[in-house]
Formats: sequence, structure tokens, C-alpha cells
Amino acid sequence: MSLMRMIRGEWKIPSELVERGEVIRKRIQELNANIVHTFREANSLTDLLAKEVRQKPSTSLKDQNEENHDSELKAAKIKSQKT
Repeated sequence: MSLMRMIRGEWKIPSELVERGEVIRKRIQELNANIVHTFREANSLTDLLAKEVRQKPSTSLKDQNEENHDSELKAAKIKSQKT
């Protein structure tokens, strides 16, 4: 949520990131895009994947993408069991 607020201009961007923040804001305007916050409860798959990545030792993105396929299937199964 803090990143969203910085990009929206609601919070101050740290001085070492100001230039990047301006590039991001400009690109968002060019794309006519919006940044919104989604609470973890409404985004359980992403939250599950983020937790798994944090718990694993550092690997390449390719390795993580291959391993995440199984995680997505597991998360989808969990979600379908809840409903």
C-alpha cells in the first residue's frame, strides 16, 4: 500500500527513488492505468505465492516460474475448497 501511495503522490518518495517514481507516474498516465490496493484476503493466490518465494533459497526466475505452476494449482484447489 505504501508504494501505491508514493506513486499516487500521497506519500513522499525517498530521495534516491524520486527519479524512478517520476518515470513510473508518467508511464502510468501514458497507459491511462490505475493503481489500486487489493487486500490479502481478496488475493489469496498471490499472497500464497509471495510467501513461498520468501521461504525458498534464492533461485533463478525461470526455476521459480516452473515451481510456481504447482503452487498455483495447490492454491486454486484450496480456494475451490473454501467456496
